[in-house]
Amino acid sequence: MPVDPGSGFRTASRGIRGVVERLRPALVHSHLAFADVTAAAATVGLPVALVSTEHGIAADDRVYHSTKWLSRTKSLMHATRLRRLDALIAVSQSTAHVVRQKWAPPRGLRIRVIPNGVDPLPVPPRPEPGLHIISLARFAPEKGLEHLVRSFALLVAAEHSARMTMAGAGPLLPEIEALVRERGLEEHVEFPGFVPAADLLARGHVLAQLSRWENCSYSLLDAQIHGLGVVATAVGGNPEQLPPGCLVRAADHPAVADRLRTQGLDL
Repeated sequence: MPVDPGSGFRTASRGIRGVVERLRPALVHSHLAFADVTAAAATVGLPVALVSTEHGIAADDRVYHSTKWLSRTKSLMHATRLRRLDALIAVSQSTAHVVRQKWAPPRGLRIRVIPNGVDPLPVPPRPEPGLHIISLARFAPEKGLEHLVRSFALLVAAEHSARMTMAGAGPLLPEIEALVRERGLEEHVEFPGFVPAADLLARGHVLAQLSRWENCSYSLLDAQIHGLGVVATAVGGNPEQLPPGCLVRAADHPAVADRLRTQGLDL
């Protein structure tokens, strides 16, 4: 049945409740905010355990919410629905910590960390050294792409053969394209739009991700099983899956450029 913001809360909650009443499951699991809230409301009074997976909370409210009012409203909503849960899954220790800090879950709520996972490749890749930098990120403020362009400009100044593919779409795409032109990087940077992640990972040497926050990034996991170098910010769950040699501060452009070079050439 339709369970998404487009279908509306009333339609979604009626659909969920109807299925639970018909199938009589032992457990209902929800994932992502709309489904979390809808499932919590739809199962009131039913003899079913309720479990949710959380992967979209940040220590800095401004990462996902544009105003303090919206942030407080969302926090209250989540704090309320946590009282309905039998257990909560967090995708990193960082996620679990922020949930406890911001949403004040009931003392008896079981919170377990189960990181995201990816399947290994059938044939492990044989990486080659090189400086094809790739970005798999939405063109949005929280992804730090302006820092990536400025850092990449320093890399090109030292390594003229370096090139970068910035895949994806989003509201900041025109702004990032303008920054690339301003820095004279048109011959080094391409914007292909949406690209299947596996295709680009098979061609790149280093995945760069300078996000303001990540909980347990699939892009970082995918990069590692493809044998790529990784340069990422030391935020959220990133330090739980990456060694210190991969971690940077987004605004330290010389350090990011140096780390991009090292991750690409020193396998």
